[in-house]
Amino acid sequence: IEGVAEVGITGLDLMEEANGASRLEPLVKLDFGFCRLAAAVPNSSAISSMADLKGLRIATSHPRATTRFLAEESIPAQVVALKGSVEAATKIALADAVVDLVSSGSTLKLNGLREIGVILESQAVLAGLPEVREHPMVRQLVTAVRAVNAGRRKRYVLLNTTPDNTEEISRIIPGLSAPTVIPLAQEDMVAMHSVVDATDLWDLLPRLEEAGGQGILVLDVGQLIP
Repeated sequence: IEGVAEVGITGLDLMEEANGASRLEPLVKLDFGFCRLAAAVPNSSAISSMADLKGLRIATSHPRATTRFLAEESIPAQVVALKGSVEAATKIALADAVVDLVSSGSTLKLNGLREIGVILESQAVLAGLPEVREHPMVRQLVTAVRAVNAGRRKRYVLLNTTPDNTEEISRIIPGLSAPTVIPLAQEDMVAMHSVVDATDLWDLLPRLEEAGGQGILVLDVGQLIP
């Protein structure tokens, strides 16, 4: 915002809060620092949804983002800007509800609050001014981050099988476009290599065994440019 750097790391929630006061735009999501800007009320409150906030006081450290959301949802309410422990606002009668960043929800529970709705999902991002997006060093950095993030979400699977099993195994692990099939020194065997989603791995392994996969090896993917 102050122009002392070309790029920086911040949260999507802070960018949303600074909307209109900054020309920053997200260059690439970093896949960490996940949280959400959520509304919460005391456990004893009769409020059960965001619509129930009409006419009430809402304390938050994100007043711009909260005000914008309320306007978009046609919910007239008074936004009370606070810094520090927003969760305490309802205890000291400063507000009827709070809007704050939530990760696991444990802080809300400790303060006797329950979540009633989400304003926005947030995570860490690499951000910069629009004019730096095409700078060679920035493009290189963005490419590197995307490659690492994509690699973390994938696994590289290698296995041996007989040629008559390749069609079925290709259906199970189609890869980015198609699996690699390599003849082995043993004429009646081939090696197959493919990239799979890490979240699917433990479902795929028994299916590969049933389809005739042998010597299955799973490797981490350091970087991936699809």
